[in-house]
Amino acid sequence: MPTPQARLLYGGGGEVHFTAATDLLAGEVLPASTIGGIVPGVVASAGPVKTGDRVTAYTKGVFAFQSASATTFSKGTRVDWNDGTNLAVAPTSTFGLGAAIVAKTNGQTEVQVQLNEFGDETGGL
Repeated sequence: MPTPQARLLYGGGGEVHFTAATDLLAGEVLPASTIGGIVPGVVASAGPVKTGDRVTAYTKGVFAFQSASATTFSKGTRVDWNDGTNLAVAPTSTFGLGAAIVAKTNGQTEVQVQLNEFGDETGGL
């Protein structure tokens, strides 16, 4: 089983229910357009979701998002998601995720983020 793009650490909420237009994986990060909303979400399933299945995505909570080991974040800074590399990155990428709740240093491969803390997929900017 592949490593999830995001892992719920605590507080999952803001549930959005929809029908999957494509196959999805547990913990997959979804842009707002995929879930029919104005904020991104994370697939809440315990396993893979097939096209046509009903699925739930969390739009709130603290998640650990995959990020390149050389990427760093200060506590409180905006974190974006690069939908091409499937990694959390510095701002100006595909869409905003929220704020880093702790610093991520060189060598770490996950960043802890309060999902949608800024209130919209542009990170409130």
